[in-house]
Amino acid sequence: GELDEASSIALEERMDLWQTLKRKYGGTVASVLKRREAMWDRLQSQGDIEGTLVRLTAEAKRIETGLIAMAGELRTQRLKAARALGREGGRLINELGFKKAQLEIEVVSEDRLKEYGDTRVSILFSPNPGQVPLALNKIASSGEIARVMLALKTVLAKVDATPVLVFDEVDANVGGEIARTVGLKLAQLGAEGHQVFCITHLPQVASTAKQHFVVRKEQTDDATWVEIHSIGEDSEARLSELTRMLGDRDSQSGRKHAEALLEGIGS
Repeated sequence: GELDEASSIALEERMDLWQTLKRKYGGTVASVLKRREAMWDRLQSQGDIEGTLVRLTAEAKRIETGLIAMAGELRTQRLKAARALGREGGRLINELGFKKAQLEIEVVSEDRLKEYGDTRVSILFSPNPGQVPLALNKIASSGEIARVMLALKTVLAKVDATPVLVFDEVDANVGGEIARTVGLKLAQLGAEGHQVFCITHLPQVASTAKQHFVVRKEQTDDATWVEIHSIGEDSEARLSELTRMLGDRDSQSGRKHAEALLEGIGS
């Protein structure tokens, strides 16, 4: 039969309520029902606050226990890797001109569990005999830091995912045979999947690169600017620039030395 007026009004009100709920909670029957279930779960949990706290506390303790175990495994691996890295890195920094230097990789315990575990790693360095190794960033010059990082990057090259490495003044206070070693280590890094940029004033280092750029500062009475020119594809320009770096662009002996460096037989 036909609805009476009261029933009709009640039905319209319920339909209006339904449309309001749909607009508010996603626009579909499924989204409204999902919201209803979430509200019901919330009411149930709030109805047993003490029980919920006990459950959540137990869950947090379980997770913490697991994280502590994982941190312990990570600490063991770090200690093992630190010994190997310190040993190999120390050998390489000796090759790079630090004949009496000491390099240590120290694994330091944290006072509480952190996002990287319960230990952190510190690089300790002593450039001279008789000096106690201290944190690298507190004791080393920029050139010393660059060479230590070159040694460490060389050791880590096979597992390091850093795509681009930049070395500035890595050849500070070295020359001759050591400079050549620095250049060869940089070239080795480049051959093992890294893009290496090196700013250098030494031809022994520059000669090991595959590409070369010359940086010049230009000045007028009222302006100063820097120009960068690629000479990587110009063999004569590369040879001329290396000869200039050796001391005299017009020197025949310097040119022969530059040729030897480019052929990989100079020092």
